[in-house]
Amino acid sequence: QAPYSLAERDIERAELPAARYWDMAVLPWGILNNGVLTGKYTAGNTDPKRMDIAELDERRQHLVNVLQEVADEVGRKPSQVAINWVRQCPTAQVIPILGVRTLAQLEDNLAALEWELTPDQLDHLTKATGFEHGHPLNFVPRGAGPWVYGTTYERTDPHRPVSFETR
Repeated sequence: QAPYSLAERDIERAELPAARYWDMAVLPWGILNNGVLTGKYTAGNTDPKRMDIAELDERRQHLVNVLQEVADEVGRKPSQVAINWVRQCPTAQVIPILGVRTLAQLEDNLAALEWELTPDQLDHLTKATGFEHGHPLNFVPRGAGPWVYGTTYERTDPHRPVSFETR
């Protein structure tokens, strides 16, 4: 278990590729980033909340705006869009952990299971995150295995090819 959301993608560096390699599912928490991805932190929203949109950094403000655009496009709530982005992860099997305080929130979140984002919508949201994969994916370029591992590379038994596929 690790935090994973549109706003928190660090597990794409190692945990998701490892889970895919070992045929394991990932159960991420924090998929709505402490409520930031619910839509309540958009400009003009006067509902009571724990913080103001001005407290979000520029990257998260942009992400919240793009999330709202996609939600408006599909006629769904931003929270459902954020849940489906996590749920439709192409890198590994992901089963999001829903954190709710009320029955209404649970019902709202479960409604995300009734539909899916299109590939274009997934791509648009992914690009809006401004995430850099960095280490370890930028450390070993394709074909550099023997250079990094020396003679031990030939002795490995990769029963599954290692995939550097990311979002």
